[in-house]
Amino acid sequence: YQSLFAPIRHSLHLWGIPLLGYVYLTEMTLERNLLAAVIEQSADGVVVMNPGGRIQYVNPAFTRHSGFASEDVLDQDASLFRSDKNNESLYTEIWTTLKRGEVWKGRLFAKNKEGHLFETERTFFPVRTASDGVVNFVSLWRDVSKETEMERQLAQAQKLQAIGTLAGGIAHDFNNLLSPIIGYTEMALMKIEDQGILSDYLKNVLKAAERGKNLVNQILTISRQSEQGLEPVRIGPIIKETLKLLRASLPATIELRCEILARHDLILGDACKVHQILLNLVTNSAQSIGHNGGWIDVRLDEMEVASVESSPCSELLPGAYLKLTVRDNGCGMTAETEKRIFEPFFTTKTAEQGTGLGLAVVQGIVQSHKGGITIDSAPDSGTTFNIYLPQGKPEPDRLPSRKVENIQGKERILLIDDEEEITRVGELALSKYGYQVITSNCGHQALEMFRKNPCDFDLVVTDQAMPGMTGTSLAREIQGIRQDIPVILCSGFSPTISMEEKQATGIRECLDKPLKIEEFIGTIRRVLNERVLEASS
Repeated sequence: YQSLFAPIRHSLHLWGIPLLGYVYLTEMTLERNLLAAVIEQSADGVVVMNPGGRIQYVNPAFTRHSGFASEDVLDQDASLFRSDKNNESLYTEIWTTLKRGEVWKGRLFAKNKEGHLFETERTFFPVRTASDGVVNFVSLWRDVSKETEMERQLAQAQKLQAIGTLAGGIAHDFNNLLSPIIGYTEMALMKIEDQGILSDYLKNVLKAAERGKNLVNQILTISRQSEQGLEPVRIGPIIKETLKLLRASLPATIELRCEILARHDLILGDACKVHQILLNLVTNSAQSIGHNGGWIDVRLDEMEVASVESSPCSELLPGAYLKLTVRDNGCGMTAETEKRIFEPFFTTKTAEQGTGLGLAVVQGIVQSHKGGITIDSAPDSGTTFNIYLPQGKPEPDRLPSRKVENIQGKERILLIDDEEEITRVGELALSKYGYQVITSNCGHQALEMFRKNPCDFDLVVTDQAMPGMTGTSLAREIQGIRQDIPVILCSGFSPTISMEEKQATGIRECLDKPLKIEEFIGTIRRVLNERVLEASS
């Protein structure tokens, strides 16, 4: 519009027409109208105050952020939005800065019309005129609650990543310590013929070592940071392990009950994600119950969806499902709340209790597993969550192994682990059952031994985490030398190996340390028997 009026103004000046002032005023009116439109349509809130701190104007964006309409706040003191969560010295600093004629920028908590807190990024600045000095103060508001929450979530994710890395190292070292303890204790029990007090002592050592193994596995499940991919998983044991961990963190006034009724509890899923589902739902139930006491029921059933019409939720196609139910007698929720509970960042909890992301995460996990979720709740009547996950097909029966005490092998086994105690106890156990064992504590050394005499071995058993060469790298090199040699991979950190990688490296089994002798010997016999069958077919 300036380019439009410039030639007109120039012509009027040449002709000396007194309407020049009128045109100039028209330009000013257009400018003011444009400025007003910009402020009215701004995405940031705008609050204009007089020098005494009383509100003279707020724009629509401010109303959207705070819930206060213009008529609610006009001529009110700006302290209306103050929050006790801000340090009082901040307000002093803001007014001191403004009175100096300077700009203040920073983050402040504010109260909305309902009294709830939200975090804002604010810019305060004075408005001056040439003659009167400072005539107004302006505050620009931007709601940064979601950005702040995302920052907190990122920080939490980074903490979990650090915990996961630490847990992996602890698991590897701790399981390496438990392996010889379990191995030597089991062999000592085999040597003891009577069932006296010494036998009882040794059995208690085994029980304690097994509890240590389970504890490390639980820590790894919680802190695991990588996507594990979908694989056949039995969720009954996961439910029991998760509830065992949660029991210690719940108030003693809450009764936690579990019932696993499903006979076939297999799904194609991610064990860590199933853990997350249960963790979020049980925690929500506990918070809805509070400290007054109550109960939480967790139940696993099998069910069949015969048709789309009979499906409990629209996402489920006909087929077999596992139904995981988490039910409580807590405060329940209204229909309005129920409609919004899966929205990210929507929460009825305080900032200390949660972020509003838990149920959104649960829904995402269920959808990624091609399942569904339903809710049944009412105020003061508790809440029931039903999670439906497609039931996996039972794994084909493995080639049966003979009982360990009946096994008598003769094959030659190459056993590799960087811990000498583990190879020593492994050699003693395998030799007891007739196997010829060659040990190595270095991946490169073991590879050279195999390269020199590749036909002298019937099986390779290797640790995964070794200095210089991992177990999978060693298996791949061995497979390149001789393709029919089976490999068993052992690890103290539960490696996730894809089916493609197993086929490429010749890995037939993955075992978690610490190994029990019965499991170790039984797996070796089964793998060797399967190799014989493959060679004869």
